[in-house]
Amino acid sequence: MLPKELRLPSVDACKIMYPGKGFNAWWDLPQLLQQVKHVLAIFEHTHPDCVGVWVFDRSSAHEGYADNALNINSININPGGKQKKLCDTKIPLNNPGPAPSEEDTRGHIQSMCFPNDHCDLKLRGQPKGIRVVLEECKSVWEKFTSIHKPHGL
Repeated sequence: MLPKELRLPSVDACKIMYPGKGFNAWWDLPQLLQQVKHVLAIFEHTHPDCVGVWVFDRSSAHEGYADNALNINSININPGGKQKKLCDTKIPLNNPGPAPSEEDTRGHIQSMCFPNDHCDLKLRGQPKGIRVVLEECKSVWEKFTSIHKPHGL
């Protein structure tokens, strides 16, 4: 009876499948994400003002990542290249404090791509790469780069 935008996408928290040739596809990350969205909607409807705790087993589908997930294995050292455009993140509040006279970037939003109006036309909208990301974090850049510098340089 509710308008379509107010209805639950599904009333089934369980998904039964028959994988194999000529049947359902094998369980994968897109199917898991779709089921989790349905289950969350059902939970929020049936348990208003409650907090849910979700525990997943180590199924191979649970090892997948969203296309724009922050995964160090998906980030180049330098800007651009074939790396994917990753989602923005927040610099953790428990990051090391900034160097003297440096801005404290803890808690700030960290963009993983250069802005579309960047002064270098080649970098506009391109992924930053881990070197630029760490340089912008200021509080961790010296800590991570100083351990590889020979003494006296």
